[in-house]
Amino acid sequence: RLAGQAFERQTEEAYLEGVSQFAAGVAEVELESNPITRAWTTAGHRDTAGRVAVAETQATLAQKMPEFAAKEPDAEGGFNQFMTAQRERLGPMLSGMSAKQRAAMFMQLANDEVTAQKKYTAARTEHILKVEQQSIMAGLTARRDNLELSSTMADSSVYQDEVISLADYLYGSIWQNDKLPPATKLDMIQQAAEYFSSGDHTMVYDALRQRRYAFDDGSEGTLWSQLPLDNQVKIDTAHRKAEGRVKDIRAAEWEVFRAITESNWKDGIFEHSY
Repeated sequence: RLAGQAFERQTEEAYLEGVSQFAAGVAEVELESNPITRAWTTAGHRDTAGRVAVAETQATLAQKMPEFAAKEPDAEGGFNQFMTAQRERLGPMLSGMSAKQRAAMFMQLANDEVTAQKKYTAARTEHILKVEQQSIMAGLTARRDNLELSSTMADSSVYQDEVISLADYLYGSIWQNDKLPPATKLDMIQQAAEYFSSGDHTMVYDALRQRRYAFDDGSEGTLWSQLPLDNQVKIDTAHRKAEGRVKDIRAAEWEVFRAITESNWKDGIFEHSY
């Protein structure tokens, strides 16, 4: 019995020696060990090498995930190619591990693959959504510039046409966009409405409430009718603030016009241009 315990201690020490030599950077072919316990030293080295390789794969995957998210899964240098290469690299390494560690690491590798697939899918979806939102916001910025420009034109119909075009853009690019989750559509419609209200484009609010569209459920109505009460209240609040600013501007403009007109009347000049 004592001899058995002594041999067990020797094998444990040999296993740990293999672990230690791997940590020191010693290659398997260069292992220093007792010929009697060499198998355990090799097992410690191989088990550690396998565990480290799996950990390195996970670290590399986390580092490269933003890069993978920007590509289709089967693209060159994409997620699927990476995972296939790692399976091919890790398979032989894990096969050389001790039986107990090999079973545990293969199970971990299987779980890691499932987790990695979920993480990639989430990252890919987030990337697509981010790109789509950036594209839409760029379009909204350009359309706000168009509104600003057309608002200075003598022909008011140009501005009205821009408002209608904007409403159609919100419907087509946001509401009918299959890449956007429903909650994101609501948020983006609200953000867009508030964005244009901040520029005092009050007719955009009117277009949301008046211009009618066909929806996927077969119904017909306004974009406003599709918004929950919470979104409506927030848009309404921004609109009322914009209306207040517009009224103040109009009142100030009228006061300036009235003062100029009264001055002109005193000088015998009569103009009717307001």
